[in-house]
Amino acid sequence: MDAQDDAVVVIMNLRAGLERRWKSACWQAQNHLHALLLTRMKLEWKLASGIVLRVKSPADWGIYNDIFVENEYDPPLRDTLSQATGGGPVRILDLGANVGFFALRALHLRHLLNVTAPLEICCVEGSPRNFQELRSRVGSFAGQLQLVHGLAGERSGNAAIQQSASHGMTRVVAAASGTAPKVGYVDLMELTRRWETIDLVKCDIEGSEEAVLRNYPDLLRKTRGLVMELHHHLVDITNCRRLVQAAGLTHHRILAERPYCSVEYFTADAPNPDL
Repeated sequence: MDAQDDAVVVIMNLRAGLERRWKSACWQAQNHLHALLLTRMKLEWKLASGIVLRVKSPADWGIYNDIFVENEYDPPLRDTLSQATGGGPVRILDLGANVGFFALRALHLRHLLNVTAPLEICCVEGSPRNFQELRSRVGSFAGQLQLVHGLAGERSGNAAIQQSASHGMTRVVAAASGTAPKVGYVDLMELTRRWETIDLVKCDIEGSEEAVLRNYPDLLRKTRGLVMELHHHLVDITNCRRLVQAAGLTHHRILAERPYCSVEYFTADAPNPDL
């Protein structure tokens, strides 16, 4: 390759880099504009359960539709709540709580299904920005929700977290800029030490799911149900399924399939087909 060819390669790489930056800048500007419009519209709705839902951004709109319109997480939530007895509480560990839509759906379904058993939800969220928003949206349910700021995946240490303009895409990154905040990992076994069993674990942590499965077989062994959003380009799907099943959650169902991810549900016992 001569000097002219080298120059062509350099120019092509520069052009590709500029195109990526331009597309990213346009997307962020569009997202910011949409968020501004949605904030000004003050979209909110009070459900029959008394829960108030707020849509403040395009990311909110997408997650709201997944959880409250498409009802993607309803099968595991209904299974879990239907198995509740009048005695002990229903215990849910929400990894990647984001701004609280999953936890609010669980509380809403408890009301709709007339479940009298207490509901305890531990919400773990790593993004400082998302955690602040989570706290503001679910603060009125302080007696039922435990809010924990930290990362799930490793059992100790800390990592840089990339806070996207879309709060649903926030994730841990290996190489981060100086502006990326560092957040500590939460020891999930210590966090749930007083829970002899966990009725449901929901895990949507943008690529760190495989680390949770690899590092917490003891957590999975005391879990009755697990629902995960697995991102195809960030985890080894086959290995994730193998790790879950090795821990005793052998019944498997795909709740949603997209080009970039799937929502998958595992249980220790076969779920009720009538729900």
